[in-house]
Amino acid sequence: MTDRVDNPTGKTYVLWDGECGFCRRACDWLAGVVSSPEDYVFIPFQKAPRPPMTDAIYDACHDAIHLVLPDGEVLRGGDACRHLLEDSSHWRAAGALMRVPPVSWLLEPGYATVARNRMVFSRVFFTGKRGKPTRHDIGADLCPDGKCP
Repeated sequence: MTDRVDNPTGKTYVLWDGECGFCRRACDWLAGVVSSPEDYVFIPFQKAPRPPMTDAIYDACHDAIHLVLPDGEVLRGGDACRHLLEDSSHWRAAGALMRVPPVSWLLEPGYATVARNRMVFSRVFFTGKRGKPTRHDIGADLCPDGKCP
């Protein structure tokens, strides 16, 4: 995948899986902690405009969150999450810590583990009153009858 793409808007695009409840909740949270939310476009990759979306980014977004920075640089996975935390008001130190070994060594493997098991993490972190994921947590498209697994 290219490291740079055309981004004519001057905003940072946060591209996430719109079919993933965990991704939606995580991006809702991230949108609330970045220091200048008006500088970001949080959008499911399935609905992102071209540009900045490309075929290569579209294919890769099935596996990881992606950022397209104003200058067109593309960050993915753990690096994208680190960048968002570094640009937050209260989580900046956590983002900076992710640049320091041994934490930096664990960033991508840790991200990959969470990404592969996001349905499990959704059930652990985003539960309804009875301990089961709610329709919003998992996504209505995955629970069309309102009965989540």
